[in-house]
Amino acid sequence: MHQLVVNEILRGISVGELAAGDALPSERQLAADLGVSRVTVREALDILTRQGYLVKRRGSGGTCMVQPSPQLSPELRAHVQGRWQALSEVLEFRAAVEGEVAALAAARRTDRDLLALEDVQARLGGVSGSGAFRRLDSDFHGLLAAATRNEMLIDAVERARSAFFLEMDMRLPESQFQTYIARTTQAHREVLDAVRDGHGERARTLMRAHILQTARDSEDSVFGAQDGPAVR
Repeated sequence: MHQLVVNEILRGISVGELAAGDALPSERQLAADLGVSRVTVREALDILTRQGYLVKRRGSGGTCMVQPSPQLSPELRAHVQGRWQALSEVLEFRAAVEGEVAALAAARRTDRDLLALEDVQARLGGVSGSGAFRRLDSDFHGLLAAATRNEMLIDAVERARSAFFLEMDMRLPESQFQTYIARTTQAHREVLDAVRDGHGERARTLMRAHILQTARDSEDSVFGAQDGPAVR
């Protein structure tokens, strides 16, 4: 049971629901929300603390906060390099699936979908921290998936993003984000314009290009300069 709690908290971190510095609910609240005992929650929190995802909050009744992302040390860099083939396959999967998601969203989106996407897009352009950016980035991709009205695609997008960002997010520095934020904001704007105009093929091409650019940025961060661009 404690592994189910671990998985749920890691999912929240990976999709941006929980960002660096965010406090988790109390053990009592987590136990009630997840339908498990406080002992099970405490065991899960201890595991995540040992793994470096969480840090205990002093004098807070046993609650925790999400650990700020550590620098990409030589040891962590070597770990991610060893996992790079698997991570590349996740990005290839994302490019294939999310390209199709964008095309279907262009055909099926409603006015309400467009309003929600525009709201996220407007807020995305004004963020400066990686935590807020990651949340809004996940919201944008999730809303596009929701616009397809296909539950399997919605699930596939969340699972693929989670599989990638669990490996990468905790291992990259917080610095040098502005260039990447600007590039991502522009890519999202172009995809959103194509979706609004009902241009499915263009939306597919733009989304694939966006994710393949993320793949290049990720590879540069892992194998290139020691303080290369951070990735989301």
